[in-house]
Amino acid sequence: MGAWGLGLFQSDYDDDLISELHTEAGLPKFVDGDDMKNFRSLYAPFDSNPSITRNHLDSGVLEPHKKDRFPPAYIVVIIGALAMGLGCRLLQGLRNLMNDNYLEIGLMRDSKTQIEKALEVYCDRSPYDYRSKDLNEVIRGGGPPLANS
Repeated sequence: MGAWGLGLFQSDYDDDLISELHTEAGLPKFVDGDDMKNFRSLYAPFDSNPSITRNHLDSGVLEPHKKDRFPPAYIVVIIGALAMGLGCRLLQGLRNLMNDNYLEIGLMRDSKTQIEKALEVYCDRSPYDYRSKDLNEVIRGGGPPLANS
């Protein structure tokens, strides 16, 4: 598993799960043509129109399912984090599961802090910005942080 940071969505592991969830949710990569202005993603910073994706998810298409490679509690936390990033309605049951599990599922140090803060302040319909840097931003900034810092 490669990682370029210690935060949410900064590892190949998270990228793989997001890709599987994207397919499971029935989201096409592009809508109305193959260009970036029509790109769809569960990861809000990469989605060209998050309100369309949010409405699709709010319809109930993405429920936690068992995946062989990913622990169920990890899936629940990542689904919740993605939903908050898009500004989806976060059901109280999902919020409770996230609260009960995020410290125990093996998230990296900064990811735990990001989830904790998001759960404290998140309001439905207001996309939450985790401020996670993508791989290119990390490289431009001089590389990933050291695990001990």
